[in-house]
Amino acid sequence: MRRAPRPAAAGPRGHARRRSAEGTEHAAPCGGAGHPVAPAGSDRRLLRLVARRAPHRERARARGRLRRAAGAGQAPDARPGTPAPSRTVRHEPRTPRWKASGPARARATCTRPHSRARLRKKDMPPRPVTPRDIYELRLWQICSDLLHVDDIGVKDDFFALGGDHAEAEAVLDTIAAQFDAPPLSMQMFLEAPTIERIGCRLRARSRKLCEQPVVPLQPHGSKRPFFFLPSGEGNVYYFHALARRMAPDQPFHALQTRGLHGAEPPFDHVEDMAADHIESMRSVQPHGPYLLGGHCVGAMVALEMALQLQRRGERVALLAAMDGLAPAPFFRDEITEIVQDPFEAMMFFGRGFMSWFGQALPLRRERLRAVEPERRSAYITELARERSMFPPDEPDDRVSRLVDLAARICRAGYEPKGVYTGPVSFFRAYDSALCETATGGWEEVSTQPPRVRELPGDHVTLFIEPHVDRLARELRATIAESQM
Repeated sequence: MRRAPRPAAAGPRGHARRRSAEGTEHAAPCGGAGHPVAPAGSDRRLLRLVARRAPHRERARARGRLRRAAGAGQAPDARPGTPAPSRTVRHEPRTPRWKASGPARARATCTRPHSRARLRKKDMPPRPVTPRDIYELRLWQICSDLLHVDDIGVKDDFFALGGDHAEAEAVLDTIAAQFDAPPLSMQMFLEAPTIERIGCRLRARSRKLCEQPVVPLQPHGSKRPFFFLPSGEGNVYYFHALARRMAPDQPFHALQTRGLHGAEPPFDHVEDMAADHIESMRSVQPHGPYLLGGHCVGAMVALEMALQLQRRGERVALLAAMDGLAPAPFFRDEITEIVQDPFEAMMFFGRGFMSWFGQALPLRRERLRAVEPERRSAYITELARERSMFPPDEPDDRVSRLVDLAARICRAGYEPKGVYTGPVSFFRAYDSALCETATGGWEEVSTQPPRVRELPGDHVTLFIEPHVDRLARELRATIAESQM
């Protein structure tokens, strides 16, 4: 028995970027056909983005109708006897997504694998707080190796996890060997026996480790390393769950964006960013074949790296785009306009934190507007610190740096010089509000058709439980295929 739909005024709940322009968790008010009503004033541009992306529940119902119709041998709205739609990917003339109509819209027809279960937040156990910077990551790796425990949270007490005095001394010895900072005493460790608090003590002595360009999320193994680039805000630590699920002998390195922590100015152009990443990568692996991947904007940077390596005569065995558009469709998307507006960008990233960390951030549009512009970054950062999204000693300008990094890329634009001669492996999330076409436009930049892998989740939840397990399996298989 189908559940009756909610009243239109309540609206569906979905990804943070599809929430209302009022700054709360409620959806935008709907009009007669279930579409948000565009308000007057400065919120109109953000609402255009929300309006042209079908609400989460409606898209899910449309997919269900398509699957049932395909099983019955007819189109969802067709009369009996109408042939079923083709189940192969078709490349049709490109039209703006917001001008298409019907459940399929401008999306190319493609198969949908088995249905996926959705977990409500109240049914999911609380997740341990994962590492949020290089200090916590290093400490997590040390404690995990010593205690042989994988699900350590940065707030967990070392001794409550089973550690003893001898293992605490081993932790201190390893810290002294790995960190370029004065050693910690046992008394300090006993006073602060958590990864979070030890990390604060280490950062208070030296922060230069934060600017490390290559972050070894999974350093062990003799296989060819996989190098991954983050999305526009430059944070590499949300890949930690994915790196942990790779093969034990598969190194997984994240390439950290310069300027994220304020010690150096960020790059203005994708080409310069890619060249810098190549030099950092070659300090780990001097020559190819290289395994590259990127999420969102990081996929574009990985493409530029592949083109530059190709011109140098190096081989790229894998270019994996994780729910990221190719350059041309990315810069046609309205999200590039939103990111260049400081206020809208802060709202955008603040709502994104809700999805990354699985909890609500009470960020309201009217409240943020009342905050002085120079204090808005500190306001959002403090909200995030209170909910353990950032370390307790995270500087107040964290959010403003994220906004600046993303805005620089969107202002500069990017047009690839040349064509990539290898295939692009495109990992597309079912419920992504960004990649609404089957191929993400990657056929435009490569001489070979993209290899599409469709996965459960959206642009963010693709990388967190429970969907990250499926992503890790598909990535392991893709890496294995690339080395045959």
